[in-house]
Amino acid sequence: MEVEDTIAEGDQVATRWTASGTSAVLDGKRVTVPGVTTHRLADGKIVEEWLYFD
Repeated sequence: MEVEDTIAEGDQVATRWTASGTSAVLDGKRVTVPGVTTHRLADGKIVEEWLYFD
């Protein structure tokens, strides 16, 4: 997994990332999946998470 960007504002942090690997389902073909994860923090802890990928 490679982190492309991270931004923070107030109590939220968004991270854009790319995951890649070899697929067992697709006969060993390489796959790359881009995504974004957003976290909401409270008292220094993650209290909510949203994950989007394609």
